[in-house]
Amino acid sequence: MLFAYYTLLSPPAPSSVALAAGQPPEEPATIVVWEGDSLHKVAAMLQKEGLIRSQWLFAWYARRTHRDFVRPGRYRIPRGLDADALLALLGQGARKKATVRIPRGAPIFEIDALLAAQHIIRPGSLVALQKEEELEGRLFPGSYTFLTESSARAVAARLVRNFNAHTGKLLGSLSKEARERVITIASILEKEVHGFEEMRTVAGIIEKRLAHRMPLQMDATICYIKHQQAFLGGKKIASCAPILLVDLKLKSPYNTYLNRGLPPGPIGNPGISAIRAALAPKPSPHWYYLSDPATGRTVFSKTFNEHKSNKRKFLQGRGVSLYRERR
Repeated sequence: MLFAYYTLLSPPAPSSVALAAGQPPEEPATIVVWEGDSLHKVAAMLQKEGLIRSQWLFAWYARRTHRDFVRPGRYRIPRGLDADALLALLGQGARKKATVRIPRGAPIFEIDALLAAQHIIRPGSLVALQKEEELEGRLFPGSYTFLTESSARAVAARLVRNFNAHTGKLLGSLSKEARERVITIASILEKEVHGFEEMRTVAGIIEKRLAHRMPLQMDATICYIKHQQAFLGGKKIASCAPILLVDLKLKSPYNTYLNRGLPPGPIGNPGISAIRAALAPKPSPHWYYLSDPATGRTVFSKTFNEHKSNKRKFLQGRGVSLYRERR
């Protein structure tokens, strides 16, 4: 019995074919242990990579010797290690620090990809967490340093804590429904225009359109849908431009061309300026606006005819789709 245990806990023998052919030893295996991974999950990875003979016996031996705590990290494991050497290695940890910058207005899909690219979280794990918690709109932008191979829940908790720390005085007295409304409008402003006063003016336009039951027709919501569909389809898009007529017909509750009122939730994660602007909409005679592609300046219009004239003046002939204007 002891011999059987010893045999199963010893490293698998090198391939006889490789030895006969005089081939060099196999390359080390790369194993990624994420925060929260169980011992059995790690043992299964080790067996799959041919580093151990039995995941069940390996896990039993780890518990028996009180070494069943494996630390997260990205391990490059030489072949031929016995169970004791493997447990010693996995008990050391192999995490690094990684810094990531989360842009203002970035949707959760983009943040997920940024974090995954730095090996901070598993790809898709932050978006998956959105199904359990209301994260969109509360992942505060800025520069962060995390340990690699972290859990999405731990990373999200830190971003949300930072959001609460920065917005507590601004939003603390509002009801949950009122806070959600402000954050949703702020997320639109962050994507639609630049500059605090322009944001306030557009916030005023949004409030007027809502009061008159006019469709908001915000291109930023179309971009959100396109990014959402691309992410769920396993694709990546660098930009949602150009927005085409067919895009305005995308079936989604976030489509503010097809649906009246605000989208069902934030379309990104706004910064403080956008939140302040959403809290202080600026009255104006304007109902429409667009962005001059040459200067980035927002051009406001009082009437639809004036808006159409501005489209011809600023967009036509510049390689910009007429459906990209901020209506």
